[in-house]
Amino acid sequence: MEIEARFLNVDVPALVARLHELEAEDRGENLLSETIFYDEALAWERSGRTLVRVRQSRDGVFVAYKDTADDTATGTHEVEFAVDDRDAAEKFLALVGLVAFRRQEKKRHAFRLNGARIDIDTWPGLPPYVEIEGPTEDLLRETVSMLGLDWGRAEFGNAGLTIEKHYGIPTRKLRVFTFDLVE
Repeated sequence: MEIEARFLNVDVPALVARLHELEAEDRGENLLSETIFYDEALAWERSGRTLVRVRQSRDGVFVAYKDTADDTATGTHEVEFAVDDRDAAEKFLALVGLVAFRRQEKKRHAFRLNGARIDIDTWPGLPPYVEIEGPTEDLLRETVSMLGLDWGRAEFGNAGLTIEKHYGIPTRKLRVFTFDLVE
């Protein structure tokens, strides 16, 4: 299970200062380039709950299957693994019948604290938000408290649905969602 909470409308400079004050490991900034795949009938696209993602970053290339059963901290099943070749991974997924539907990018500033990963994500044209991921919901709640965030304001589930709900951008329908082009 992916155990994660998302926080919108965060004062990012204050959060980064707090992370440094707590001596969090600053893992730096990174551009994540992704291709989102859906099933051939596009039922996954319509539901907004299931996808396969190929992600390239400075850390390598990763393939992930994500299925959100419910919008809770523990509601998403995720399987992720590294591959050596992005093009080969994308060709493989197409050959098994998945559809490369969307290219997308986001910038991520990553930190580690208290056994949790704290990511400050910025999507094209959107204010940054914070994702906190860890091995247990209890650890997430503890980390959220350490950072001075309010667990009652946490968002859960698929990031695309969160973007659609709060910013009105129909991410599931977009074919390109990058810093140089949105269509």
